[in-house]
Amino acid sequence: MAQLDPSILQTALLQVAEATQAASKAAQAAAQSASQAASSPSASAGQPKAAIDWSKLVNKPPVFGENATADDDIRLFRDWLWQLTQFLVTIDSEYENEVKQVTDDPTKPLDLSSASTDTRGRAAKLYGLMSSLVRCRALAIVKAVPSGNGYEALRQLVLAMDWQCLLL
Repeated sequence: MAQLDPSILQTALLQVAEATQAASKAAQAAAQSASQAASSPSASAGQPKAAIDWSKLVNKPPVFGENATADDDIRLFRDWLWQLTQFLVTIDSEYENEVKQVTDDPTKPLDLSSASTDTRGRAAKLYGLMSSLVRCRALAIVKAVPSGNGYEALRQLVLAMDWQCLLL
């Protein structure tokens, strides 16, 4: 098997992170412009605002878990989690606090039984997204969580990827 040059991998990861950050900033700027345009006096009061489906405008995070070793997964998880969070927040800003709650202290599950309908809906969407974005060991972790609880799947993944590395 061919050896990967760590400097090439690091350069590629930095380029992906920079591109993701630029896309996130562009999406936020576009959202702000759209919001200002919709609230301007020239907007018709009787006409509904066109909803923007950001999931079609912003690239999904890359697939995670196809690395050669578990150590590689742990080493690369922090960047992938950051990309996932940026994607989610671009789609719906309400993800930010919920993901932060799960990742700040993964020993405490997010209680969906008393959560709002919107939070439960975001949890279900996150579960579906994670199901399509993870492979191998990470997919087994997601599949072990009851369907529809994406926050629990994310929490279990954070725990499995040694959440201590997130604090570095």
